[in-house]
Amino acid sequence: MTRWANLLLAVIGIAIPAFPQQRAVQETQEEEFESPLRQASMTFSLPKDFSVVPVVENPDVRYQYAISSKSVKLEIRYLIRSLASDAQEYERNGRKGADPNTFYRALLLTLCLNLSGEAVCTPSAFDTEDVKSEFGADAGLTAFVRLNSDFGKGYKVCLINVIHVQNKADAFTFFLFDDLPSVQAYCFRDDVFHALKFR
Repeated sequence: MTRWANLLLAVIGIAIPAFPQQRAVQETQEEEFESPLRQASMTFSLPKDFSVVPVVENPDVRYQYAISSKSVKLEIRYLIRSLASDAQEYERNGRKGADPNTFYRALLLTLCLNLSGEAVCTPSAFDTEDVKSEFGADAGLTAFVRLNSDFGKGYKVCLINVIHVQNKADAFTFFLFDDLPSVQAYCFRDDVFHALKFR
């Protein structure tokens, strides 16, 4: 066998193990994300030029799935909260107590405090018709947060979107980046901004 053939085999031998490992991470996370997607009657489409990245354990937000841009410093994380059991319990109790369909606003404000190191954010509501036509949702909110937490380690800013369907689910999307102008075209690209939606 020639020296070049030996060199080629050595290179292949080094390079090949990375690909199954990356595929394994993606397959594992997709399997784990499938259950909350199914429970919430949601769909997710991986945007072009994005790849699945590992979920980072942290004390602030237990999210379920994450992707990263191959072109710019932008990571997007997803958290889906099923409301089905809480909504059923609320109905069984004669609608006494807190309505689980109102939790998403309070949770967004709490997330802002946790991720920013106690700084208060001011959410803006999505237009009702727009959130229905674009996400299949009944309501939605969005907020910017300056990051100061384990969740935001390595990033400076987070745009949080939450979309809600009555008695079904709340879905949070976290766009993590350093500078909005450098990632704006990617964040608001249709296949990125609307990657997660209700059926």
